[in-house]
Amino acid sequence: MKKMLFCPCGSGKDQDDCHPNLSPNEIKKTIRHRSNIREGQVEFLKLFDTGAFKRSEYSGHLRVAFVSTPAGKIFYPLMVFLGNSAIRPLTIDGEIIIEEFCTIHCMLTPQHFASIVFNVKELLGEKGKKVRLVKCTIATVGRPFDSVFAIEANLSKQRIALYHHTNEEAGEKIISSKFMRGSKWNIQGTEELEELGHIYMTDIQRIEDDRDIWDIAMCDKGTRINIISDNQDQENIEVYRDNPKNRPVSLKIWVPLDFVSPNHLILHNGGSHTQTSQFGSYSWWEVFMPSIYRIAVKRDTGLPLTLITKKNDLLFINSDNLQGNEIFLAALGSDMYSLRKVWSEKATPRVNPKPADFGQLDVEWQEVWRKNLCSIINDIMKDSLDTIWMG
Repeated sequence: MKKMLFCPCGSGKDQDDCHPNLSPNEIKKTIRHRSNIREGQVEFLKLFDTGAFKRSEYSGHLRVAFVSTPAGKIFYPLMVFLGNSAIRPLTIDGEIIIEEFCTIHCMLTPQHFASIVFNVKELLGEKGKKVRLVKCTIATVGRPFDSVFAIEANLSKQRIALYHHTNEEAGEKIISSKFMRGSKWNIQGTEELEELGHIYMTDIQRIEDDRDIWDIAMCDKGTRINIISDNQDQENIEVYRDNPKNRPVSLKIWVPLDFVSPNHLILHNGGSHTQTSQFGSYSWWEVFMPSIYRIAVKRDTGLPLTLITKKNDLLFINSDNLQGNEIFLAALGSDMYSLRKVWSEKATPRVNPKPADFGQLDVEWQEVWRKNLCSIINDIMKDSLDTIWMG
C-alpha cells in the first residue's frame, strides 16, 4: 500500500487527490498572495477552498510572550510547535482566560484558523523572562503542520531552520569565514538603524519571483509602494529594489529561538477584514511581515557560524554581539503615522502626539481591541442567553 503524502496546501488529503500537479512553492505563493489575483486565476483559486477541511486537534508547544501594548497587555504567540515542525502565527484575533487556561484565537496560516489553549500556571517560574515555552492544545482544521507554511524545527535543541538569500560571492564569503555580518538598514531598506543592526532571515526557501521579493519587504520593479490604512487612506513610501535573479544562493541556517526578535504588530479594526467571519467583523493584530525573521546584533558586528551536518547546514553561535531580542513596535491600522513607523523603525515626533507614541496605554487603541473575536463571541452568547432567559 502506497504511503500517503499529505498535500502541501494543508488540507490533510493525499496530494494525488488534492493538488497533484502543483509544486509546493506555487501552492504557497498562490495561497499567500490570493488577494493579488493574477490574470486568469479566479477559477484557479477555487481549488484552494477550505470548506471541506476536517476539524483536527493536536498536542504541541507554544512559544509565547506576555507583552505591553498601547491597547493593554496581551499574550503574543511567537511560534507553535508540533513534532519537528513549527509555524509562526499570522494574527492574534482574540484572547480569553478562564480559570487557569488561556485561549488564543489566531490565524496559523492563510488556510488555517486555530484556537490555542495553554495553562497560564506554566508561565510562572523564572522571574524576568518574558518569553516562555509551554505545552498547548491546538484546535484547527486540516493539517497545517504538514503544509508548506510549516518550517523545520528541533524543539529539543530550541532551534528553527531559516534561510538567507544572497549572491554567489557573498554566499561563499559567509561559508568560508563562518561569519555573517548584520545589516545596518531598517526593514524598509532605505534608512540606517541608529543603535543596532539586524541579521535578516526568512522562512522562504528560494527567491524565485516578485512574490518572494515582496515577502521580504522589497520590490522587483520600481521602489515605491502604497501603505493603506484601515480608513483607506494611502501614502506612498520607498522600499529597497532588487531583482530575484540577484539572490541565487540560499543558505540554510539553524537559528536558536532566543536569537529571534518578535515581529512588529499592527492592530486593525473590524472594518479592515476582506471578508467577515461567522461571528461578523472583529479587531485583530497583524504580525507584520511574517516571512522576515530579525536577529538583533550590535551595530557593525555579526554572528559566528558553525557546520552541524554533512549537508552543510549552518548554525548561529552565541556571541556578545547579540542584542536584546524582546523589542518590537506596535501600530494602529487607522493611524498612518504609526504605520509609517513599523516600516521605517524610526519615530519622528508629530505635532499632536498621542499616548501610544510613547508606548503608553491609549484609549483609542483600547477601544479597538475591546472588539476582538473573544469579545464578539461573548456578546453573542450573552444575547442568546438573554433571549432564552427572557423567553
